[in-house]
Amino acid sequence: LRDVVARGYRVTVIGAEEMADVRAALESWGVAFEVVPLRRAGLNPVRDLGSCWALWRTLRRLRPDLILAYTLKPVVYGMPVAWLAGVKRRFAMITGRGYSFLEGPELSRRISRTLATLLYRFSLRFADGVLFHNEDDRTFFLEQRMIRRSTSTRRIWGSGIDLDTHAPAPIPPISENAPIRFLMVGRLIRDKGVNEFAEAARILRDEGHAAQFRLVGPTDPSPNAVQPDVIADWAASGTIDYVGPVDDVRPAIAASHVMVLPSYSEGLPRSVLEGMAAGRPVITTLAPGCRDTVEEGQSGLLVPVRDSAALAGAMRQFIERPEQVEQMGRNALERARARFDVASVNADIAE
Repeated sequence: LRDVVARGYRVTVIGAEEMADVRAALESWGVAFEVVPLRRAGLNPVRDLGSCWALWRTLRRLRPDLILAYTLKPVVYGMPVAWLAGVKRRFAMITGRGYSFLEGPELSRRISRTLATLLYRFSLRFADGVLFHNEDDRTFFLEQRMIRRSTSTRRIWGSGIDLDTHAPAPIPPISENAPIRFLMVGRLIRDKGVNEFAEAARILRDEGHAAQFRLVGPTDPSPNAVQPDVIADWAASGTIDYVGPVDDVRPAIAASHVMVLPSYSEGLPRSVLEGMAAGRPVITTLAPGCRDTVEEGQSGLLVPVRDSAALAGAMRQFIERPEQVEQMGRNALERARARFDVASVNADIAE
């Protein structure tokens, strides 16, 4: 947002709820903030008609030259509503497939997938361009006919990472009295791989390893959430150290040795980029988006999705060969600088 303002644009953010700290930050950057209430959970266009009407009225009043919408609901509602409101240039950014498109036995997930596919097919007809955080998602949307082949698309490297804000942090010493620490940062939903992280921790603890497994992130209202009592049981048994949500993840990353994200699918995971910018190696999955971050065996390790044993094996490799933490951490930092610098990502988005 600061970069777009610096390019000479007048910018307004539309958010789903009033947040005084967010409004103050935006205004300090010269960005206006408008509220259009929108429920995050659930995908029911009939129930969200009121939000669409409020969005149309806001856009008619603001009369923007261009709109950029991201995440599922703002995209599927924002593109056609912006067209109806007379916004001449309309862009969507796909930051990941989300809950609806992950494989699972739940009837609710199958219904959500069908509805999301139909909504994307309709709404993205109104988009002048679509940005994707990874190539897998662009291919998937084309194959599922959610975007036309004539629609302009571009793959960008996620949201990028501010390498000044997220600077390298010294790696803490590893010794018998200071065991290796694995850190997972993310919302507490099953699709992030939280259950696999806890199970891998249990496997390694049962083997007698003294490693520490720290979990940072907020609970979530979605049907895919890991319930608080489950997390409390993990913490009570000593399997994991649950920190809860934090405003600034940098101290947690600085205190860790290896970042872990066993996610089932991502656009391009920000927590991984934050760890790499701090000079931490990463263990993540072969899932779309995740596998784009790591060079296997160079800046981290890749494991199959939903495979707690493989995840434990990757962690075990760092426990048994702690010298790899520093080696791969250096490589991760260089990769973050070369590929994920926010300045180059902003230039791609602006173009």
